[in-house]
Amino acid sequence: MGRSVSNVASLVFLLAACKVEGGLTVTPDTKDVKEQVSALLAKHTGSSPSAVACPPEDQMKGPIGHAFSCTATVDDVSVPVSVKLTGYEGLVAKLWLEPTGGLLSVESAEKVLAGNLASGSAGATTTISCGDPRYFVLKAGVSRVCDVTIGDKRGRGKVTLEDDQGNLAIETDILL
Repeated sequence: MGRSVSNVASLVFLLAACKVEGGLTVTPDTKDVKEQVSALLAKHTGSSPSAVACPPEDQMKGPIGHAFSCTATVDDVSVPVSVKLTGYEGLVAKLWLEPTGGLLSVESAEKVLAGNLASGSAGATTTISCGDPRYFVLKAGVSRVCDVTIGDKRGRGKVTLEDDQGNLAIETDILL
């Protein structure tokens, strides 16, 4: 019983130590932040980052709403990720994460491909699906093959990143 009181006292002390001038300072665990950044990018790109760099803990800690950046390396491309402290559950920081560069959405590539095909579709319904993952890593030469349907014609379109700025090359092969 004495041990459980000691644990409760330690917990109260830890929570009290987090209080600062009218708010709560949240200190996220560096390892947890890096794991969440890695998982997010693996989900979005299909490739796990080879490295994730975040600021030291003293620069990550702050009140709810505090933001900082981490940088992940995916396929030799630096991908900055914005991290925001949104709350806490017990003593665990809750985070909001968003890649802020180094990626191109597949939706953007699908729109470019659709625009490229629109002139030859003569009003027929065009559908394009480039599948998952939903982002390209911005690296010259990266390609994605997409399924294309124009009316009753089916084929494939290939979208290739020409450069690191997101310029695309389009190739199509529509079957009759």
